[in-house]
Amino acid sequence: MSVTDIASKKGQAVPNEQFALDAAATTRLLEAEGILDYSGHVSVRIPDRDAFMIQIGVTSRQELTPADVLVCDFDCKVLEGTGQPPSETVIHSEIYKARPDVNAVLHCHMDLAIAFTMMEGVKIELMRARATRWKSGVPTHPDPSHIKLKEHRPA
Repeated sequence: MSVTDIASKKGQAVPNEQFALDAAATTRLLEAEGILDYSGHVSVRIPDRDAFMIQIGVTSRQELTPADVLVCDFDCKVLEGTGQPPSETVIHSEIYKARPDVNAVLHCHMDLAIAFTMMEGVKIELMRARATRWKSGVPTHPDPSHIKLKEHRPA
């Protein structure tokens, strides 16, 4: 059963241990496939609670276990677990606050995406029919450095 399947079963109790296991397994799989690297991370919303699970920031993505997963509130405060979350945890919390329909977030630094941060004055054109949701324009952030604070997000 996937993280999305579990999180979508509202009203049914889902132990945090299963979320932690899913977050750790997903992180390890994405790292093995080259999608995550040393600075990427996965988070999982905890249903019926203003909280989510995310790994300890300094933990190896290759060796992540459920014991390395924290519970944080939407203000990025650690509620359960020992350690500090990744510096970009605010990306996850702001998405969960803005989008109650989102049950998991992936933050990664894929090579192709990094290439876009090096371009100036280039318009990103849509190429597939599935991209029509961005027909008004592809949202971009004006500063490619780390987004670590709510204030770093564009208005």
